[in-house]
Amino acid sequence: MHLGFKQKIIVSAGLFLGASLFIFGMLSFINLKQDLRQEIEQTQLAKAHALKLEIDSWF
Repeated sequence: MHLGFKQKIIVSAGLFLGASLFIFGMLSFINLKQDLRQEIEQTQLAKAHALKLEIDSWF
């Protein structure tokens, strides 16, 4: 298969765009995963603290 100069530029640009979008997507996924994990942990700690206070007041 013989590609002309225009086709080579188009293929190169497409590959670059695809790789850029893939990397951006992976970085976004990793950041979102870390943020959600941290938010869930903070929520659970707050609930545990509230439950501890409730149990302490019950005794």
